[in-house]
Amino acid sequence: MQARMRDSVEKNEAPVPEPDGASRPWQLLAWSANTPTELDIMSQDLADFLNENKQVNLADAADTLKVGRGRFSHRRMLVCRDREDALRVLENDPSRILTAIEERRERKVAFLLPGQGAQYVNMGKELYENEPLFRTDVDYCCEYSKPYLKLDLRDLLYPKDGKLDEAAEKLTHTRFTQTAIFTIEYAVARQWMRWGVEPMGMIGHSLGEFAAACIAGVFSVEEGLRLVATRGRLMQQVAGGAMLSVMLSEEELKPLLDHIGGLEIAVINTPSSCVVSGSRHKIEILETELARREVMTRRLRVTGAGHSSAVEPVLDNFRKVVLEVRLQVPKMPYLSNLTGQWISGKEITDPEYWVNHLRNTVRFSDGAAVLLKDPELILLEVGPGTTLSKLISQHAARPPRLSVISSLPPAGEPQPDMQYMLGGLGRLWMEGAKLELNRYYETK
Repeated sequence: MQARMRDSVEKNEAPVPEPDGASRPWQLLAWSANTPTELDIMSQDLADFLNENKQVNLADAADTLKVGRGRFSHRRMLVCRDREDALRVLENDPSRILTAIEERRERKVAFLLPGQGAQYVNMGKELYENEPLFRTDVDYCCEYSKPYLKLDLRDLLYPKDGKLDEAAEKLTHTRFTQTAIFTIEYAVARQWMRWGVEPMGMIGHSLGEFAAACIAGVFSVEEGLRLVATRGRLMQQVAGGAMLSVMLSEEELKPLLDHIGGLEIAVINTPSSCVVSGSRHKIEILETELARREVMTRRLRVTGAGHSSAVEPVLDNFRKVVLEVRLQVPKMPYLSNLTGQWISGKEITDPEYWVNHLRNTVRFSDGAAVLLKDPELILLEVGPGTTLSKLISQHAARPPRLSVISSLPPAGEPQPDMQYMLGGLGRLWMEGAKLELNRYYETK
């Protein structure tokens, strides 16, 4: 980077790499220094270098900034499209630059894996188009699941022009939704791990526990796809119920549900919010009563009453499939939805665990409380949207300085996937996450 930037390289950075023609549509620029003054000098050096070198490959400039450097306490990052965009930000749009000026020790990361309801058409599309190994994972899952779904899941995930509405409608069907979410979470998790983000543990939300178990090695991705596809198909058979998110605690809800009858607590999301399952008629009665009491509620985008007695007719069929799967002790810790505690090898290798998982209450709040005991832990939502990030942020046990980062934008968010995920990668680095950022630049 010419005179001043070259001096900076000699002092703190690795040699400038040979130019690489392959480049992402978005680039993460990240640099650090020992003092705020040095950080500002490096920022100006970068702007000067980009002004003076109009033909520079931005990926190589990004590589030069970061590869081989120490992890200094004063850090700065931005995500940009090209040289012109980077200059625009550096010179005129500081709102897109993030700066951390404090000493941070290396911090661990835990994965959050969302469940049904977070899905949307084109989730992860830009990653699919630009990250070859992400595309390989998605393609493999879609090919393997064809016999179970009787369609190519890519037609729903990334539909052709004119097929968007049809794909969006099909993606609301449980028999397709569950495999779609599992596929994207599996691929996103593997992408993070390729970039050097190794989780110390995980927690899934309902369906998300299948992705957590697969990543932890409880069963193979092939077995996971079979289980999830079967689960989705069986749950589709008991469609007809409804699920309602309610801003009340488990203790506050129980007397009301007992009074109405025929309703169950399906999920405990936080100490003050739950999800109720039951018939549409009973849910409507509950909605009316809660509106009278001015309690906030929201219908979930599902077609059945999950985690309730409604699923009991399909439990035997699901059990038969689970019995055919080789369940192994996890190689990575994760929290159980059934107990809210770290899963044990004895629990997870018992087929009845997964049968009960389909039927019983999801105790996500309890599991989240275990993670939140460590105020230095960074929580990374691995999948579409920000559902679990919001739940964690609303949890009564959250520490004062909670670090929650998401991977993909929620439905309707205009920010492109790659920009969003690279922003997350940069934030992880900024906040001291234990990761190998060099791996990201090695695959540019």
